Amino acid sequence: AAAGMTFGVSSSLIKTFSGLVANEGLGLFGHWEPYVLAGVVSVGFLIMQSAFQAGDLRSALPAIELGEPVVAVLLGLALFHERLQLPNVFVTVVVLGSVVTMVLATVHLARSAASDDAGAGVIPARAG
Repeated sequence: AAAGMTFGVSSSLIKTFSGLVANEGLGLFGHWEPYVLAGVVSVGFLIMQSAFQAGDLRSALPAIELGEPVVAVLLGLALFHERLQLPNVFVTVVVLGSVVTMVLATVHLARSAASDDAGAGVIPARAG
């Protein structure tokens, strides 16, 4: 989950970085955003690799994949004052249904990996 959240933060930094590239060209290296972006992405990959080594892929990957868009959307709404465009009830239902499906699938995959490991007598590896 921490890796997914880190990649969500990097998504927001990429938006800022893209604006700098368009407006500043090579002058973007005088700003803090490229350096923080490089650091956040590096930390995200480190956390992700640790998660992959700590246990089953079915446990780690869904949380990473769920965390990134959730954090990116929340940061977009809070920091960039973006708005969700839900023009009608059908689109609203589809978006909400997609979010609920992502959450339920993540929980199901994590539980199935845990029950498979418990049934096989496997003790999950620890990172570090």
